[in-house]
Amino acid sequence: MPPKVSRVISKSTQIKGKVMYKLSGFFFSVIILVLPLSSCGEKKFFGDFVPKSTPPIVEKKENVFDLFKNKDENTEIAVNKYIWVATLEVLNFLPIISADPFTGVISFGLGKVPGSNRRYKGTVLINDPALDARSLKVSLISKDGSLVNPKTIRKVENSILNRARQIYREQGKL
Repeated sequence: MPPKVSRVISKSTQIKGKVMYKLSGFFFSVIILVLPLSSCGEKKFFGDFVPKSTPPIVEKKENVFDLFKNKDENTEIAVNKYIWVATLEVLNFLPIISADPFTGVISFGLGKVPGSNRRYKGTVLINDPALDARSLKVSLISKDGSLVNPKTIRKVENSILNRARQIYREQGKL
């Protein structure tokens, strides 16, 4: 009895395979015939529905710090410029991978701390315009991918905030 069942299954599988082979050949020939015909004609499919766009107006900026001076509400930056500058100064031993003043994210590449053999990568998030500890989030990992001790991260955050306060005082704002 078991050999007959296996023959029935194999015959039905063979029939399905032949049908699928014929159908795939049919669809392939339809695609080959329709593709050249689809380029014929003058009618644009989306020409009537999609309006032409105008290019955005780009303001001339000298450097990234000019963005902090802008009063246009469409390009306003919601990060603290003193924390931004202090972060770049304190973590100057790490190479900058990317810096986005609109989101407040600065990504640093692998770098060695002066006077040490350990290498670190880091990301800093400045998410509030206030000169406050809640505005700053620092994430550091070592070369092997392990997280850095939270006490070390806290010291880096404190040094960034202290430097930001110094810059604020030097500019005569306090």
